[in-house]
Amino acid sequence: MKILQLFSLHQTDTTYKQEIIGGLTNFMAIAYIIIVNPLVLNANGKGFPIAATLTATILTIILMTSIASFIIKLPFVLAPGMGLNVMVSYTLALHDNLPVPIILGIIFWSGILLFIFSITNLRQRIINAIPESIQTALTVGIGVFLILIGIKNAGIIVSNPNTLLSLNKINIDIVLCFIGFILASVLFIRGKIYGMILPIIVITTLSIFFGSSKFPQQLITTPDFSLFMQMDLTNSLKLSLIPAILSLFIVMFFDTTSSVLGLLSQITYENGCDV
Repeated sequence: MKILQLFSLHQTDTTYKQEIIGGLTNFMAIAYIIIVNPLVLNANGKGFPIAATLTATILTIILMTSIASFIIKLPFVLAPGMGLNVMVSYTLALHDNLPVPIILGIIFWSGILLFIFSITNLRQRIINAIPESIQTALTVGIGVFLILIGIKNAGIIVSNPNTLLSLNKINIDIVLCFIGFILASVLFIRGKIYGMILPIIVITTLSIFFGSSKFPQQLITTPDFSLFMQMDLTNSLKLSLIPAILSLFIVMFFDTTSSVLGLLSQITYENGCDV
């Protein structure tokens, strides 16, 4: 009975079986973030350490999803944003060459701004002032930016002083990238819950077979908490870094807002309501 009250199953038309299958489906759909987020934030070795970021990613997903389930009472899986991490990696780490503690401080202060806007009516006023089409386009724009970063990391495009970008020569890495993209697209269209994680496993295996990647030396290791409480809250508030805090806040604000509105629209559509 206590479990029923904890999950509010007695108030909804659902069963334990449905909830377990739904949980596994959500996990398979977002499991790729556990791998991709640390690799992006690593910024080719100039950003966050992979092991520590992997630990933080997993703990963040567990903690935030638990809060969404038990406190907010919404069936959302909350995980690090795949647009925000690119900005942190390529702008703050690679372009500005900021140390990790200061980057963590910038993220903290931009998060405080988002929290203030969220607990007041400022966020709602801004959302109401934005046309619905633009709200949807925000997520699409971030997706296009991620595609650009992805094809750059895959080596499909390279820098060109005359045209800014140009196509690279075909190699095994590019071929594997296209195979993975086609496989993920087909599985996604068919509505398979493993549509994102299975291509990662298949392409990684093929990459190891062809010698493009190496098999990991360790399959099991202990969590890395080296980044825990390493924020530089003082130096990250320097006047020269205020634009970085505001830029990160703006991206975070519209990214999270558009994502939540998209999820809520699905829930309300199924229940015959409006957002």
